[in-house]
Amino acid sequence: ALNVAYGNQAATFPALDGNTTYYFAIYPYTNSAANIDYKTDGTAPTASATTANIAIIESENFDDVTFGNWTTVSVTGDQEWVIVENYGVNGTPCAKMTGYDGQPYANEDWLISPALNLDNYTGEVLNFQNAMNYSGNPLELKVSTNYSGSGDPNSAD
Repeated sequence: ALNVAYGNQAATFPALDGNTTYYFAIYPYTNSAANIDYKTDGTAPTASATTANIAIIESENFDDVTFGNWTTVSVTGDQEWVIVENYGVNGTPCAKMTGYDGQPYANEDWLISPALNLDNYTGEVLNFQNAMNYSGNPLELKVSTNYSGSGDPNSAD
């Protein structure tokens, strides 16, 4: 069930299975909580939609409190990536990098996904969540076609 505000609105349904048909019924209502009054006379508007045949190529949510298939590389500074159990979305685990240890320190640290072969896919989409606190350079997302998988990532294109 999803409540949608009055007017011309859009709704997102996350985590749906690929290549699956979903059916929707829309029930108008007034009031809220114990006073909610659904319109039940007549026929509720309905719709259906089929999701695309989606394949998840790589996914890491750090829930097992490890980096999974991802690699950390520290180029500069003593501070490095760590997994923290409660700084993620809604208190979930996440990867965290901070150059602050009692005072700010210069750092360059990378969190690198495993190599991804996208040859058999079209319309690829990359999703990630990040947060930043304090001042400094923002997070950069970089894509390389020739990183060897080890060593200084700055040596790759």
